[in-house]
Amino acid sequence: MKKLLLSILMFACVSGMAQTLSIRLTEPASGTITSGQAVTYTYYVKNVSSNTLPTGTAFGIGFGSANSQGQYTPFSTNVLSKSLSANLASGDSVMLTQSFTLTLPAGTNQQSIICMAVYTVSGTQATFQAASCRVYTLFNSLTEIEKAAQSLNVYPNPASDLINFAIDYNKATTVKMMDITGRVIETVNFNLNNAQVDVRNYNAGIYMYQVIDNEGNIVKAGKVTVNN
Repeated sequence: MKKLLLSILMFACVSGMAQTLSIRLTEPASGTITSGQAVTYTYYVKNVSSNTLPTGTAFGIGFGSANSQGQYTPFSTNVLSKSLSANLASGDSVMLTQSFTLTLPAGTNQQSIICMAVYTVSGTQATFQAASCRVYTLFNSLTEIEKAAQSLNVYPNPASDLINFAIDYNKATTVKMMDITGRVIETVNFNLNNAQVDVRNYNAGIYMYQVIDNEGNIVKAGKVTVNN
């Protein structure tokens, strides 16, 4: 799947004269990030100076890339201007949550060094101070089928009467329901990107499904539980 693998522990400084803030990302702790897709990040900003930082202290966060010589190029459109909403004593941390869309620059190689940095911010200008970097495999987009798979909503699960399949993909044609041996027990057609499977006559247990498109591709496969 065309994605940016992400498993980061980041550290950086926000003052041109002395280190004052560090950043530690906690969520997502691991997994995959796709260029152009919003992700919610949870991170801690810690005061690593010997003084209390006052309310309104400005800083920024952002991603960038670095070459093997350590030369850093920020993704300038991805810098988020932030400021402390309360005084932050020396050694204390504050947890922040931010929805962030990382857009990779054109021509990014599949293997690259990616950094998350802290910036000093003045007006609309953000100046990079320091970053920690790791090597990631980069991809820029999802395929059509991958996007469709992400849009699939199967509910309720568990179910006792009807299971709904909703997908943002006009090419989806059928849902195949299978028992745990893989035997197809029912095929239901999509109508306007929606399908409904009546499981009232199913025995209680776990069943598998496949969403199939008009070219015979398996868009997504999964499991549902029937409680009867």
